[in-house]
Amino acid sequence: MPPTTAMPISATMQAHKLIGNLRQTLDNIAAVEARENVERDLSQSELSKTWPKHNAKAKIVVPTFPTDGNTSSLNDQLVKACDVSLTGSDSAEKSQKQAKVIEDVKRMLEDNGDPNHRLFGWTAMMNAAYHGHLEVVDTLLNSGARINDTEQPMGRTALMFASTYGHAQIVQLLLDRGADPDPKDANGSDAMYCARRKAFPEIITMLQELGAGSDMEDASIRGEDEEQCEVEIMLYELNIHSRTWPYIKDKNVRTFTDLIAAESELREWGMMMGDSKKIMRAAKRMFPDTLPEVTETPQISEVERMLQEEGIYARVWPKLEGRNIETIESLLQAQAHLRTYGLLLGDSKRIIRAALKVQARQNP
Repeated sequence: MPPTTAMPISATMQAHKLIGNLRQTLDNIAAVEARENVERDLSQSELSKTWPKHNAKAKIVVPTFPTDGNTSSLNDQLVKACDVSLTGSDSAEKSQKQAKVIEDVKRMLEDNGDPNHRLFGWTAMMNAAYHGHLEVVDTLLNSGARINDTEQPMGRTALMFASTYGHAQIVQLLLDRGADPDPKDANGSDAMYCARRKAFPEIITMLQELGAGSDMEDASIRGEDEEQCEVEIMLYELNIHSRTWPYIKDKNVRTFTDLIAAESELREWGMMMGDSKKIMRAAKRMFPDTLPEVTETPQISEVERMLQEEGIYARVWPKLEGRNIETIESLLQAQAHLRTYGLLLGDSKRIIRAALKVQARQNP
């Protein structure tokens, strides 16, 4: 056997360093993907252990972020402190959360926290604009936060987040302070497109006054036929326009009344069961004044009910919806594919365990 040639020490060290860098890069990519996939609301007990879980009905306690003199830790905490959702909160709870967030942010900035520090690509400003913390955004701007920062994983700015989620006061503040409405994210969307897609007329007007426009602006959203816009705007709001509108557009379904009347035909036209149920629930729930005669209570599937009982409906069901996974049996048959649908490993294991328990109750 020929003698083995030893690799020079310098080459070995370089190889180890390269492998270490590669592992770090992969870890960072995985973390960013996880953050984008998980609903970004806070949970009472798991903030320090996992990404926040979304549960609008849960009592959410805003955590305290102590400073320990570690600059990196302080800056990370500053970003996390702004990542507090106000969704599902009543007026009193909302005010309490906002007061706590601004208190934490001001304290950390006074301790030399960096307003432009990013955690997994997100800055405190982006989080604050995303969740609608007006006073926090103003405080960060006064502390030197970059207003047009686009180095977020998807290339989005604070203005894009505020425009997407209807935070008109933050949009006005950012524009008054010199925010640029023209940058585009990785999908080519700008602030105007974000506002139009979610149909926020007040924000659209603000941006139009500055001459902002969108190359991606879909004529069907702002078309001359308002009845056509009615259904399409809802589909954009539900993020299912591209896969559902082709089945509807040639069927003379232009109003919510038309949509309700065609309920039994949606599946015949080729639409997935999950999508047809979703748009019918939305039409009946979101526009009750338009359809006073509709009194039927929307039915939910076995899987949806199980996810609600487990408290993980909001972050898991969007990954399953539209895949014909309505029953416990169909969920168990699809268990090998759950990770490919975008579910986190922990959630995949959890829902399969829950499904097996439900199956055992159904078939004792």
